[in-house]
Amino acid sequence: MSKSVTKRLREMSQENGGKLTPELLFEDARNPDSPMHPQFDWDDSTAAEKYRIQQARNLLCSATIEVEVDGDVLRMPQFNRDPELLDHVQEYHEMEVTLPSKALKRESHIEEFLVALNGAISYAKGFGIEADLIKLRADIKALADHVHAVGRNPPESGTH
Repeated sequence: MSKSVTKRLREMSQENGGKLTPELLFEDARNPDSPMHPQFDWDDSTAAEKYRIQQARNLLCSATIEVEVDGDVLRMPQFNRDPELLDHVQEYHEMEVTLPSKALKRESHIEEFLVALNGAISYAKGFGIEADLIKLRADIKALADHVHAVGRNPPESGTH
């Protein structure tokens, strides 16, 4: 983000008691002299297409499935964004629900945590502190892979 946009955001925040809304930013950006003006797509046909793609992304993220595991009903995302992909790659994969029940329960919690962790990493990037969270994500992904493998080949009773 350019320094002029950051400066304008601070000015607007101060003018509005420390609060900003997307509507305020949009109204300011309508002015061709605003440093935020170039950050918006002013061509209605391409802007509409981008908006519809965002709507499709929201739809994918809000789709859930309910799975009964050991008497508990779990509500989990039907589609998950692959945490290994770069931020600009928007590809979602359907959650697999074919594992034995205990492994599925563990895996679903891990998948939910990874989704939340991706949001935390995006937030942490703003403060330049994302490295530890990225390492944590890799460790959790390794745990998820282990849980997945154990689910396919559960250990015999008494061994771990």
